[in-house]
Amino acid sequence: MSLTVLGSFPLGGINLAAAAAVTTTAPVLGQFDSLLFSPLGLGGLQSDVALQLNGALQAQIQLGLSISNPLKTIQDTLNGLASIAASLTLALTLPLPAVQLTATLSASVAISATLAAKLGGIQALMAAAINVKLPAVDFIASLAANLSAGPVVLASWGYIGPTTTLAQAGVDINAAFSTGLGGLVPGDTVYGVLMVTKSVSASAALAATIKVT
Repeated sequence: MSLTVLGSFPLGGINLAAAAAVTTTAPVLGQFDSLLFSPLGLGGLQSDVALQLNGALQAQIQLGLSISNPLKTIQDTLNGLASIAASLTLALTLPLPAVQLTATLSASVAISATLAAKLGGIQALMAAAINVKLPAVDFIASLAANLSAGPVVLASWGYIGPTTTLAQAGVDINAAFSTGLGGLVPGDTVYGVLMVTKSVSASAALAATIKVT
């Protein structure tokens, strides 16, 4: 008989490629989390940029308050010096700071805009990455659950012993199905899939994907 009954297995013991995918994907998803949320990943970068943006915004507030009272520098100078006359003389030589402060404020606003754009880009990237990850996690969880189902009786032909023809394989399958196969009896209600190929390359690919020996 060319038909070889390999035994009863859960689907994970039959679909070698799917089982390997579940095994190798779990650490990849863990690394994905590290890239997103670790201190050295996008999460850490987001926190750093947020702190920089907050600092820039605070600086803008302080500059805005200074511009709203451009004589504050002169007033502080007058209050801090012992001699009012000397203070007035010095103050007369001091330029009003409003123009300089306005230029500084404009530069601070530009920095804040750049940081805000960068922060928005990081957050958008993280959101997109999470949207990609979640379906992958659901798929792997569902696949792992399906691979645990069974048992499924597995038989093969053409891999163990000599090659066979379709006609001979049919005879052997009919004989096995008529007498019982791997614990199944002829009267059992069964479900299954039959895959047959005459392509050598497809045969090799099938052997790499499904347990055949």
